[in-house]
Amino acid sequence: MTRAPLVVLGLGLALAPACGGKKNARDPIGVTEKNPPDGGAAAARKMDGTRPPASSFIATVGDKSIGPFATRRDGVGMAVYVGPADTGARRVVSVPLAEDGETRGDAHVVAPVSADVTALAVKPTHGTGAGFLAAWTSLTERGEALTIVGIDDAGAPRGAATELARTPDDIVWFDILPCAKGAVVVWAEETRGGDANVLSVGIEPDGRMRGVPVRIARGVLGWQVAAAGDALGLAVVMTTGEPQKKGSARAGSLSWLRLDADGRPAGAPIVVTPKPIVSGDVDVARVGARFIFAWTDRTGSESEVTLASVGDDGAVQPPHRALSAAGGSALVGLTAGPAGGLLAWDAPNRRGRPTRRVYLAHIDPLGELDGRAAAVDLAGRAAPEVAATQTGFAISGAVRSAAGAALPTFVRFDANLTAVQTEPLVFGPADERDPAQLAWGLACTGDRCTILTASGDPAKVRAVDLVARTTSFAAPVAPSVPPDAPRLGVVTTLAQGEPYADVAVAKVGDGTVVALLTTALDDAAQRKNGAPSAGATLTTRQLDAKGLPVGPPSTITTRALTIGGVSIAAGGAPEDGAAIAWVAREGGDPQVHVTRVDKRGKRQNDIQLTTTKGDAADVAIAWAGGGWLVAWVDWRGGNGEVFATKVGPDLSRIAREERITDAPGDASDVSLLARGDAAWLAWSDPRESPADGFADIFVTQIGAKDAKRLGEEQRVLASAAHSRSPVLAGTTDGVAIGWIEEAPSGADAQSSVAHGAMIARLDERGKPRGGLFKVRAAGDGFPTALTLEGTGTGLRGVLARGDREQLELDAVEFVANDAGPRAFPLVTLDGPPSLDVSLVLFDGALYYYDDGPEPGDRRARRAGILWKK
Repeated sequence: MTRAPLVVLGLGLALAPACGGKKNARDPIGVTEKNPPDGGAAAARKMDGTRPPASSFIATVGDKSIGPFATRRDGVGMAVYVGPADTGARRVVSVPLAEDGETRGDAHVVAPVSADVTALAVKPTHGTGAGFLAAWTSLTERGEALTIVGIDDAGAPRGAATELARTPDDIVWFDILPCAKGAVVVWAEETRGGDANVLSVGIEPDGRMRGVPVRIARGVLGWQVAAAGDALGLAVVMTTGEPQKKGSARAGSLSWLRLDADGRPAGAPIVVTPKPIVSGDVDVARVGARFIFAWTDRTGSESEVTLASVGDDGAVQPPHRALSAAGGSALVGLTAGPAGGLLAWDAPNRRGRPTRRVYLAHIDPLGELDGRAAAVDLAGRAAPEVAATQTGFAISGAVRSAAGAALPTFVRFDANLTAVQTEPLVFGPADERDPAQLAWGLACTGDRCTILTASGDPAKVRAVDLVARTTSFAAPVAPSVPPDAPRLGVVTTLAQGEPYADVAVAKVGDGTVVALLTTALDDAAQRKNGAPSAGATLTTRQLDAKGLPVGPPSTITTRALTIGGVSIAAGGAPEDGAAIAWVAREGGDPQVHVTRVDKRGKRQNDIQLTTTKGDAADVAIAWAGGGWLVAWVDWRGGNGEVFATKVGPDLSRIAREERITDAPGDASDVSLLARGDAAWLAWSDPRESPADGFADIFVTQIGAKDAKRLGEEQRVLASAAHSRSPVLAGTTDGVAIGWIEEAPSGADAQSSVAHGAMIARLDERGKPRGGLFKVRAAGDGFPTALTLEGTGTGLRGVLARGDREQLELDAVEFVANDAGPRAFPLVTLDGPPSLDVSLVLFDGALYYYDDGPEPGDRRARRAGILWKK
């Protein structure tokens, strides 16, 4: 259930951890240190854009303190925290602040509290005689209590504290909504059944309770409140009684309950979605004349950020998936202001990487993304804060400095989400910089923002005045992608739960058949002892014309060998289905199999293609003139050589097995492309250095009728690096080949010119024409895998590259007569940088697999790509 809401429309967090420090820290009451060691706020405002922002000292807080938290009303600010007294008791302390965060007077003790205070919040009240309201929860003998106190603009209490609720249940959340009649306090009491009851009560501007608390919702799993002008509302996630899908997150339906100024329901709840698809936190913001709801839907195979909205007339815009993100998406925040709405999200990071990318997108009143976007690279996993300004938006979070330290940083964006101000939260003179260790409570009024920071032990808390100004610090934003760059489209999970090793794709009729091969060790010890070795599983999945799965997967075999790989090719007509080449151990030796499947991917018949002693691996298959050509690497002669043959539509053999190569060393990575009366064959071959295994890429052509070699083998490039993983692609004016020049361990991707992904166009003899092209990746790391597809006279492709932290996919475009291929960042995978990922680009869509740290994170996917050329 939701324990603490995200920041929405300036509403602060209701639950907060204590701010650490040494025991017996000095008493903060009566502190008169108005100017911090950096020379004071006034002096800091005169500094140029390389100097720290203006800041003001608020208090020193020690062990078992909560807060401070700060809020503002009409230029008058108030900070409140819970701290210890000299006697060992605890107390609620207020510090009056000016608009720029400087203290306006001495601190005040507004209420004594017990040692068992668990949470604190402060907000303004509105109306005649407006002031501020502090609320806190504390443990009781048999439950928990919620208490409030009114505070005047000078920071003094306006009366004794009032206990709003005392319950045997846990008060797991509360919030304060300012309104025209003062404020409304809303809270949630968790029952023993795991759901909660939500209650509310109206509060006078001076902090006195107006009426009595009323229960406004029961059986609640999640909640969030929002206020905009005179409009107040509560979003509630309700239990539905429907059974939960096994393994899925607990979810419920979503309703919107409008509240009046006394905190009572103003009409019947508006059902946003009756289906139990809302799990986790719900965020709410008012964009235009509508309230937008955002949450992370965790009920499917992928977590997805989902949006819905309700207008002032009660009209509901039903839930819709906001994003197309490989690996899913998770909500970070939602805010809105005069510049519109802002949605922030990230990709679920299952590996706990030290950095993550948070994406920002501008949204319209219906929750649709309008194309304005940015991305910020942050350190750690702590949630950043987002806020709306008069002319744009702001975000605060930890950013990795050049020295490697995580430093709290403020970034301001304009309405087009262009970063216009970056402020690392450091203080003091240049030779004695004091970096903030913690920052929280980002709030903006107009274009002026404030944030609280803490550093030191005991913790010294500052209020930072973040006025709009020009700074010289580089914004931690990801490089902008050109408008004509390919972008990720809809991502579909085809299978999950298994460690996948290879993927192959064929178009059959109006649909597509995908073949997936899992990873399995071929255990020699088990075979020696007579025990069956666990084989890899080969399955197929039928997709419709839109790329969506049709029906369940079909299992072809559970005894395949991963080393053999998998290849699939459609027949000459839909009724011919497709044929799949794979390898299994027969009589102690790996042997090539060919299985025919129908258009749904269901097995029709199977043959064992090879029978000779010796290993077989690296299969490839292609349809060519009335049958299928099959190629593979065979060890029957003692080392790995490329062989080929042909089978008919019924899989009967119609050609002899032809030995294509005869050279030292073991060939590998066979690729096959049929073109009219011939087929191109490419492979990796270490014949020049068989002992070291450093290979070059070779190509030749074989006959479409009999698989006989039609000409001499041609080496594409004699290089010092190990060349591997060739891929062939046909264009209207010929054939292209791509491959990987593998980088040695420790090589620098930025300075190396001899390693990476290469592309060449081949003449009729197999020699490069027009020169060789190295693909410059879109980011750090060396390319580790490549797939290509012809588009008229041009090429497009996708490459994988691994840097020190993560594995990225880049989209590649190569247009005829261009200077060379261009790469654009496409998506970050969950798998480690070392993952040997298989990629297939087919009809513009990418098929691949990914590998998270848990078995449930392993997925095979289809990603649509929006190509611009």
